[in-house]
Amino acid sequence: MDLEIQFHLATHKDIEKISYVHKRAFKNDHFSALFSVIMLREYLTLLIELNSFSLVAKRGETIVGYIIAGDKTDESLKIFIRKNRLKMLLILFSHPRFLIEKINEVLLRSFGKKKKSAFSMRLFLIAVDPQSVVREDGTRLLEYFEHTLKKNKIYYYGLSVRKKNEKAISFYERNGFAREFENGKSICYYKSLI
Repeated sequence: MDLEIQFHLATHKDIEKISYVHKRAFKNDHFSALFSVIMLREYLTLLIELNSFSLVAKRGETIVGYIIAGDKTDESLKIFIRKNRLKMLLILFSHPRFLIEKINEVLLRSFGKKKKSAFSMRLFLIAVDPQSVVREDGTRLLEYFEHTLKKNKIYYYGLSVRKKNEKAISFYERNGFAREFENGKSICYYKSLI
């Protein structure tokens, strides 16, 4: 039986289920997927509390996907890093691949030309549970997110994606995103909703 998908703003009550989706969707490709369950919940809680366009997609009581978006994603990250600096260093040293990536990021920021997106509204995370049996959940979640933005008179937003994440790049381009610029290992996209 295929239950209808429903959407609502993410709340503190959703954090545990969102963290399970996050771990399954990102596995070890995303640094935050390496966080302990407690640390990941703290990370997601901070992001959701400070970013007002965070949504979940549910079928029945099961969260099948989520979006974390807003205009305070950078602020959320800075607070989280400041609170968890030592834990993050331990994770980095246990996973040399990410340590090398972070060193490269710091060097690029320090010595390269720093580009910043023109769009303060950021789609920071979007994930659909890989165990979800409905293929269009990601598209429907994105459409609902954009509908919510338009209701709030927000007509442009941006996001960043790793250059090697071909599946995500294909998804964004199929859904009307345009490249804003490339920066190190990432591509910055934006989308106009008008």
